[in-house]
Amino acid sequence: MNVQKPDMFKLASLANITITQEEAALFSNYFDELFGFFDGIGTIEPGTPILSDEMLALRKDAAISVCDRAELLANAKAVEDGCVTVPKVMEEL
Repeated sequence: MNVQKPDMFKLASLANITITQEEAALFSNYFDELFGFFDGIGTIEPGTPILSDEMLALRKDAAISVCDRAELLANAKAVEDGCVTVPKVMEEL
């Protein structure tokens, strides 16, 4: 599918954004590539595996410490028993 600049301006108008001529040309190329990918999907036979065994290689599961809990909770407005507390926003029925 060949996406033209006027199509990009129409799409930008619908999205309520303004784009330049250069952006319209760039985005039309992006959309051409995207639609080309979608066209290729239609050629795949049903039941064909999408991922190869190499793509499905699993990493070793290992627990790692990213941050200290106190460090993570330092910016919270309210903390109780090591958990962030938030105000109640709905009444019980």
